[in-house]
Amino acid sequence: MLKRYTLALAATLLSIAFATAQYATVNYDFEMNRFGENEPLPAEQSILFTGNIPESVDIVEISVFTARGKDNRESLSTAVWKRPFNREGSVFNVPLNYKLQASKAYDLLIGFYSTIGREEQSEVYRQLTVNLDAYLDQTFGVKKNSIKLTRNTRQIISDMNDIVTSGLKNYRSRTFWGFEGFSDIVRQKLNTVEKADLSKAQYIFSSGDEEEQRRLYREQLTNELKQLVHSEVKFLMNSEMAILIDRRYVDDYETEKRSTFFALNAGYGGVWLNDKLDSKSSFGDSPYLGLGFPLSTSTIAPKFFRNASLTLGVFTQNFENESGDKISGPIVNRPLYVGLDYKLFSFVRFNAGAALLEEQGNNGDGNKIFVRPFIGLSAKVNISLGLDK
Repeated sequence: MLKRYTLALAATLLSIAFATAQYATVNYDFEMNRFGENEPLPAEQSILFTGNIPESVDIVEISVFTARGKDNRESLSTAVWKRPFNREGSVFNVPLNYKLQASKAYDLLIGFYSTIGREEQSEVYRQLTVNLDAYLDQTFGVKKNSIKLTRNTRQIISDMNDIVTSGLKNYRSRTFWGFEGFSDIVRQKLNTVEKADLSKAQYIFSSGDEEEQRRLYREQLTNELKQLVHSEVKFLMNSEMAILIDRRYVDDYETEKRSTFFALNAGYGGVWLNDKLDSKSSFGDSPYLGLGFPLSTSTIAPKFFRNASLTLGVFTQNFENESGDKISGPIVNRPLYVGLDYKLFSFVRFNAGAALLEEQGNNGDGNKIFVRPFIGLSAKVNISLGLDK
């Protein structure tokens, strides 16, 4: 029995260690408004933000923005910690699965929220419905036999969404992520109100004259719409809510520097020497040596940029065309090349680009410099520059 419990405990500890190993832990200092000892944020991996909070804080929200100052831009990512029910403690843990780019700066916004009581929550609901009713009253125009909307349905829904979003901007729900907008049922009810024929009020209301019947019918339709709007807001407010009690802004915070390196390439390739592809075309081949500069060293860049490099170098041998003339290159008297290489296997790269060639002129003519395509296979060794140290 003891052995069984020991194995179970070991398996649990290993699973916890494996899970936490997926995140780089960063401590947030609330008093100093900094991360750790002002170390740069980990780059290109998930981050677990942790820190101390008072027991009155029930939700911690961290949003990441591009480093462009305080404006109304959308966040790149938002991560949230919510205090488990009936659990005390003074530590929060916010897992951010958005991977930050290396050698960049970001703005971070940290919000702290505390749960409010039912009485305060009811007041928030009341204020929202009062504002929504006032807005709807402004959109209803009066005509003899219809209700004219002063805005189109899409705009009305958008405006009401903005009223709710603005009214709840400093609140967070413990069970819902946020308000997602009014439903299509509200949209359909708006269309029903607009298309209603008030002249049919006489078949619905038996008392009063014709004008009074139309007024009652108009009130019934608009009140039904308001009640529908209220019910969707009430459903949103049924969950426990928390209010913003503090917010910290960290401006232009840098991430870890990206490793800087270049590569030494050694390979074998061929160059198409003629300007026409026919039966008399000739090709030159030779070993070559060169340098490679990666298009991206980021692990989160698109695959093509991670695997491709700009390469340039020199062929170790000169070529001969079909006439037996020597083909060399300028500057170093060897053919030069520039192009792209792409990883095929661990150390094997496919190279393609252009070779810069030079042919000696005859009868006093100057040397001819021209460009031809080349392809080849090479191996590479990365050399770190250590410029970020």
